[in-house]
Amino acid sequence: MHEAVGGNGKGIAYLHCLNAISTFSFAIIFSSLSLYLTKRIGLTQTQANGIVGFFLASNFILHFLAGYIGDRLLSNRLLFAISTLIQTLGLIVLNFSDSLVYLGLSLFLIGCGLGSTCINCLITQQFNSHENKLREKAFFHNYSAMNIGFLSGYIMGGFIDLHERYEHLFEVSNLINLITVFFIVKSWRYFDKNKTNTRDEIKRGRIGLLLIVLIVPILFAGFHYSWLANSLILCIGVAALIYITLLGHGLSTRHERKKIYSFIFLTGSSIVFWMLYFVGPIGVTQFLKYNVDIYIGSYYIPPQWLMNLNSIFVIVGSPIVIALFDWLRKKQIIISLSKQFICSLVFIALSFLVLTLGIENSNANGLTGMSWIIAHYLFQGAGELLLAPVGYAMIGSLAPEKLQGLMMGVWMMASGIAATLSNYFSNLMTQSESLNPIIGFYRISSPNWQ
Repeated sequence: MHEAVGGNGKGIAYLHCLNAISTFSFAIIFSSLSLYLTKRIGLTQTQANGIVGFFLASNFILHFLAGYIGDRLLSNRLLFAISTLIQTLGLIVLNFSDSLVYLGLSLFLIGCGLGSTCINCLITQQFNSHENKLREKAFFHNYSAMNIGFLSGYIMGGFIDLHERYEHLFEVSNLINLITVFFIVKSWRYFDKNKTNTRDEIKRGRIGLLLIVLIVPILFAGFHYSWLANSLILCIGVAALIYITLLGHGLSTRHERKKIYSFIFLTGSSIVFWMLYFVGPIGVTQFLKYNVDIYIGSYYIPPQWLMNLNSIFVIVGSPIVIALFDWLRKKQIIISLSKQFICSLVFIALSFLVLTLGIENSNANGLTGMSWIIAHYLFQGAGELLLAPVGYAMIGSLAPEKLQGLMMGVWMMASGIAATLSNYFSNLMTQSESLNPIIGFYRISSPNWQ
């Protein structure tokens, strides 16, 4: 049994619950954000893609920032509590005024962007340094808990989309946030080995609190000028990768340089994978709603429920992958990180191949069959399981000790770069504002078609 804070593993159990519940709150909003912006706020599809792309990219950039603030300026448990309260404030703003949508999204984004990193850091702190195997299993289980949150949030988002009552998105999400606050209070004592007084934590963390407040106007401006913000995120990400490469080139031993170059290659592979993966919430949501035969008999299936297929495959697949890796280790068969990453890219490529085949074999009305969508998410989920949970373990094995913090930040930023690139890719998919699937199909297959 691993030695957790509190002595009995309750800290781990609470963190899994907090991850599932906070993800539920995030998923309700995120699953319907593109539809909310186009159908309720009145943005064009291209404008909505830019907003969702910036939302997603900033979420991951904030993960990087949370890694700096946590345990330097604020404790991870206090940062998580504060971020949840800010997220709740953002939902209140979104619920009461459509005109303040960018302010509400900025506050909401601070909450979800900072919070998830805190949970990952708190899980790491529950184990001793030599308990690598137990830590890996904990992250697999935590990843399943996160996908349970996505599954629940997408189901709820689908019910709301059925009636197009998008104001209920914020009401339900706020209710879930109150449950999160309850669990934070309940589990507070399990996340501090030193039994620090909360008032003392807040006094020491004033600079961290000020930094969080300063993020709000930056995000607010980013939503107003999403094209500029997305370009800036892309430039920062490329500069960070070049900087790591130069640092690696300056290392003294060939072995250390080889590790850095491997990290750059795997990070690049990760960017490609997540770029294709994030096309789903940015562009494929609209495709599912208007270009797929999403009726079972006479019953309409909301696109959010189809997106749930990915979470279902990840939840079911996580224990299978854990058991498979344990069995392979017993057989002295070790699958390297590079092979896992390559397999994940093959699976994500297959997921879009079956989607293309589904479009090619659409019915007389131009609608793609449901079976192709199921196959798409099956391959996507398989690729995700081979890459996402083991990414953090990669840093420990490849990064020199003095560069671990920086390389962890770059690894987390890679998802933000991917989200930005997926925004541009999604706009190519939705250049036509027509919702007619036949027109969309011929525009893709014949660029000269008018």
